[in-house]
Amino acid sequence: MLTLKPDGRTAGQVSVDRYLALYAADVVYRKGGSLGSVLFQKIIFQAKLALSSVGIGTPHFEYFRYHYGPYSPTLAADEKLLRENRLLGSRGASFEGREVVKAFRPTMEKYFPQAMAAVEKSASKRALWTGKKAMAEAYGVLVKRDDGVTMKLEDVPHAVDLGFGPAKKAEAELPLHVLVELRVALSGVERMKAGHKFAPSYTEEVHQLLG
Repeated sequence: MLTLKPDGRTAGQVSVDRYLALYAADVVYRKGGSLGSVLFQKIIFQAKLALSSVGIGTPHFEYFRYHYGPYSPTLAADEKLLRENRLLGSRGASFEGREVVKAFRPTMEKYFPQAMAAVEKSASKRALWTGKKAMAEAYGVLVKRDDGVTMKLEDVPHAVDLGFGPAKKAEAELPLHVLVELRVALSGVERMKAGHKFAPSYTEEVHQLLG
């Protein structure tokens, strides 16, 4: 059963996850769609499902069965933060959000190529869908219980943790200076643009990352 816990992600994982979520929103914007919370949740769910099938644990959102299908409270919190920082809008990534995506995309594609590709594929497929259509698709996902019985996600009781299993592949890590820049760019704090690059003040962020 689901146990609601504090966000257990590392600072690096949080930044990578938030970028991948923002990247999905950028794809939706480029495809001409609109992005409500239900659709957002399902786009990331389907990307994570595809990645977990090949042993990749990124992104690190946990999901459980909720009123509208698979739901991640950590993704919901990240979405709220991205919207508060004006990186997300109703059509997907905002102008500033798209600038962040553009600035860090080459680096993310270098260190997380499969995660970036999976998010791109999921968001491209569903960009013009309604949340209701994405929810119906997710309800059809097959889930195997601990006793080996397979059932549709729609039939899973509410509040049951939808475990993806442990990651089987080593996880890449962004260089510290890149991670600091990404964290600042996503935070909305001390963000300074120089063309498409971000030049933050590192001191406080480095101390937070190094704990």
